[in-house]
Amino acid sequence: MRTVSTVDVRRGGPPHAVAGSAPCVLVVDDHPDFLEVVRLFLEGSGFHVHTATNGADAVAWAAEHGPDAILMDVSMPVLDGIAATAQLKSSPRSAWIPVIGFTAHAFDTVKAAATEAGMTQVLPKSSFGDLAAVLRAIVQAKA
Repeated sequence: MRTVSTVDVRRGGPPHAVAGSAPCVLVVDDHPDFLEVVRLFLEGSGFHVHTATNGADAVAWAAEHGPDAILMDVSMPVLDGIAATAQLKSSPRSAWIPVIGFTAHAFDTVKAAATEAGMTQVLPKSSFGDLAAVLRAIVQAKA
């Protein structure tokens, strides 16, 4: 996993914003090549990016570092994105973090389960080009 800047995380709330700093996004996907493409795209769009390859690592990293948003694949081994989101939303250290589902399986049943777990939005992986704009809007809305 890749480490980005140090973030001051307060228990039960978002980190203190650093003036002029780029938003930090945790990207979680079990396909390393896809993860790298998304990381490069988002870094080129002005985000700091940290990556994880499963939901368990994502939950641990997010609770400690408090990213501005999480882009989470829905279907992964170890801990899938829906279960990981439910864990994040049940903890005061991470409940405030917006989680955006990103999946190749954007069926209504998957979207319903993701929304019930606490995902802010679910995007099909085919909407890759809209990703930076969606993340930027979500991060600005919570600021």
